[in-house]
Amino acid sequence: MSKKYIIGIDGGSQSTKVVMYDLEGNVVCEGKGLLQPMHTPDADTAEHPDDDLWASLCFAGHDLMSQFAGNKEDIVGIGLGSIRCCRALLKADGTPAAP
Repeated sequence: MSKKYIIGIDGGSQSTKVVMYDLEGNVVCEGKGLLQPMHTPDADTAEHPDDDLWASLCFAGHDLMSQFAGNKEDIVGIGLGSIRCCRALLKADGTPAAP
């Protein structure tokens, strides 16, 4: 029987971190994608530029998988945690309406 793995994704305010574990809880590999500085037009607003959150997740995921020597079919679960107050305003075509 081949070894199985799970992936945890942490979408933070400064970076996205991705960690792969085996089912015994050992870290197998890690990836990280930095975010661009946030724009703060006023005291109550913080905006990530363009598609920065998605881009950092893609970068972190590619970074992680470039280090993984196993079979993708052995990844059996993924968990995602993100900035709790984050919202994305989208146009009808799915692209960001604003930074």
